[in-house]
Amino acid sequence: MQDISVRRPLPQLRRQIQIEPEVIVPKPVINKRSRAYICSLTQLTISIMGFAIGLAAYTTTDNIRAGSFWPHIAMGLATILFIVGLSSYPKGKAWLIGGLVLNALGLIMAFIGGIVDGVEAGHVATTDFNQCAYALQGGTTFCQQTQLISSCKLTIKADTCFCCYVHRKQKCEKTVSLATQSSEYQGVKSCGEIEGRFQSLLWASMILCIINFMIGIASMILISYYKSSLQVRK
Repeated sequence: MQDISVRRPLPQLRRQIQIEPEVIVPKPVINKRSRAYICSLTQLTISIMGFAIGLAAYTTTDNIRAGSFWPHIAMGLATILFIVGLSSYPKGKAWLIGGLVLNALGLIMAFIGGIVDGVEAGHVATTDFNQCAYALQGGTTFCQQTQLISSCKLTIKADTCFCCYVHRKQKCEKTVSLATQSSEYQGVKSCGEIEGRFQSLLWASMILCIINFMIGIASMILISYYKSSLQVRK
């Protein structure tokens, strides 16, 4: 008899293609993320405005460095981290945590900056610039006190608005601090620039620091609320 060998077909190799399931974002999470998005974009807009106005105030004079642009740098970077984290569901938790830390630092800076700009704006507002003078060239001037007391010697630089009556109130001592009213403003075009532009920029910078402070708190609350809904994927 002839042996008949039956060949069985080799089993076909099946390639296993791993397809990641589509990430379905729950509707409550979408609502939380939308609110956090809106608040973050608002904070970013205020940060850009605050940076521009604060920097303009900071560079108006050469000796009075008021104008808080620096808090808005930290808070603007924090909002960028927020937006990246919100866009990376559900893997954006690390971005959100980094943004929360940076935003907390920005809140402290905004609180301090608002106080600094507000105090300096108050000093400018209480200065009577009708009693001040503008010097195109540097030199030495004498601020007369009374007929019985000798004059105050005041050395000024070019392009400076100086106020002798403020210098006399400070007992002829040239001091620059947040607690004292400045007797001179260096590197300006006129005394009117201090009374008008510089004062307006300081008030605007203070207001934007306050607004960004409040929006920053709201952003932290909404981001933390959204972050709590994220689950670690296994």
